[in-house]
Formats: sequence, structure tokens, C-alpha cells
Amino acid sequence: SSTKSLSFNHDLTLVSGKDPTLAYAELVPRDLLATMGAASPCEKTVILDGHEVITGSTFVYEIAGDDNIVCIEIGKVVGAAVYMGSIVQTSSFSTVESYLLHASIPHRIVDRKDVVFLGRYMPASKESNAIRKNNKNKGNFVWSYGATNLVNPYTTRIVTEKNDETAALILACANLFFFNKNKAKSEASMGATAQGLANKVAKYDLPSVVLGIG
Repeated sequence: SSTKSLSFNHDLTLVSGKDPTLAYAELVPRDLLATMGAASPCEKTVILDGHEVITGSTFVYEIAGDDNIVCIEIGKVVGAAVYMGSIVQTSSFSTVESYLLHASIPHRIVDRKDVVFLGRYMPASKESNAIRKNNKNKGNFVWSYGATNLVNPYTTRIVTEKNDETAALILACANLFFFNKNKAKSEASMGATAQGLANKVAKYDLPSVVLGIG
């Protein structure tokens, strides 16, 4: 996509003092639950841990059709990086990195990753609502919701099948660590569940994160 220019610097949040060279235009908040299969527009995200900005902005920028831009994340706010008045695409990321190094601004660079997420929360639909209605254990859905929201929606795209680009497996399961030795059937059932999860991890053969509660 073509480079988008933003001439109104007063509507942007400056990264370094009053220097307008690098700024960001805050993105419309992204809901991972509603956009699981869609790629985040942020192909690269620059995370500024503990960084404080001097100016704030009420300007919110809607990225339409872009999935290869550089983003800046400060705390819970994520914005499209703007260098010398233009939205930064990954092809020109080196200019932003050079500026950050020259300005001695501590930062981390995170590339967008595709992950398989088993046990994720499913957004409201006729089908998912029917499943939740028929399951009396609402705590499972609360756990799935919380586990899904641990994932950064700007640096992650959830996919349903492993491919050459898949970076990791996330597996969320309630009651994962509950073994009741006083109830043989319960212990056997949970043992089988744990073994099933271990088999899935082995099947995907990816760096894995298992989130369990119980």
C-alpha cells in the first residue's frame, strides 16, 4: 500500500520531547476476540517500556487495509509510527531504528507472529452461545476469556492450522492440575486429559505455552 502522510503534527503524540521527527497516531483499539483471524496492521511493533511522552493526543487513526506498518506501543496505547510526517512501513523501518538508537530511547522490537491457540475464547455467535448455554461450568469460559486476553492483539495473529509461518502453540485448559486421589475415576479422567494435551503439544512440535488452572 502507498505511504500515508499526516501533516498535522499537533494531532500526534511525540516520542521524544518536542522533537516532531518520530511520533505516533493512536490506533483504534483492536479486539483480539473479534479479529482472531485477521492480521494485525503492525508487522513490527516497537515497545517502549517505562517510556513517558510529553504530549498526549485525542486523535485516533483508523488503518484501513494496511498490514505492514510499524507500530509503537507505550503501556496500553498502540499507535502507527509516524516518521517525518509519514506512516512508517516495515520496508523503511531502519530509519526509525536509527532514530531510536541516536536518541538513546530504550526499546524492544517485536515482529508479528502467527500462533495456534487451543482452548481460546470464541466470540459470541449463535453456535458459541449454544455451547455456553449447554455447559453448566461457566468458569471454563471465564478462564478461556482471560487466557485469550493475555495475548497481545497487535503482535499476534491467531491461526487454526500450523503452517510454515506458525511461531508457537498456546494451549489453555481449566482444571489442568486437579488430581483427586480420593476419587479414582476423577484422577483417571484428569490424567487422560493431561496426556491428551501432552499429545497435542507433541503433534504440533512448536514452542509451546500451556496455561492451566485448577
